[in-house]
Amino acid sequence: MKQRFFILCFVVLSIGGFSQKGSFILSAYTGFSSYNEHLAKREVKNWLKREYSKTVSVILFSWKEIPNVKYYISYTTPIGGRLAFGITHNLTVGAEVNYSRVEVRADFDDEDRTLVFVNERYNAIPLIIYRPNPRLLVKTGLDFYIIYGIGYRQSKKEYTTIVNGGIVSEEIESGNPFLLKVGVGLAYFPIKPLGIQLELGTGMTNFQFGLIFKTKGKA
Repeated sequence: MKQRFFILCFVVLSIGGFSQKGSFILSAYTGFSSYNEHLAKREVKNWLKREYSKTVSVILFSWKEIPNVKYYISYTTPIGGRLAFGITHNLTVGAEVNYSRVEVRADFDDEDRTLVFVNERYNAIPLIIYRPNPRLLVKTGLDFYIIYGIGYRQSKKEYTTIVNGGIVSEEIESGNPFLLKVGVGLAYFPIKPLGIQLELGTGMTNFQFGLIFKTKGKA
């Protein structure tokens, strides 16, 4: 809970940037991940097939069947913030944090049994941001950049089985603690010092967008 509170506060107050030398940018963003509620539901189906499936045979054919269940899904879209500082006109260094959560609840039709699956993810990644054409920002208000980072990822999956209102079993899996982020992005400042940001790449989000506030840098 403390970790979640810290990250959500950081999203509101975080500073991030792709700006010229000596400047900061206030940034908060959301995005879309390759891991979403649909993949989480598939994981639950695979878990049910592994734990509760039964073999059905008709003449020469047989197959696996899982119990009839109703699915309820709760998904928190990935959110994040970035803290960075322009050390040269081309190079910015900093860090970012991200948070995402998905919960799938599967209620069995024929018995008082429920499976609750939760996948909660936190990221903290040091970053290097390179701007190949810093003059583009001055001339057009557009800021193209390339981003790279390797950082820490906490990914926890919990499978909880509830029978007659009581927890009878719980299974927890931890993911790879390392995360590689590589991507490209574009920031646009229609009205200085406010702008918008779009980014494509790897990491918790494959596509992200947000609002930014840039401070004045050095000439």
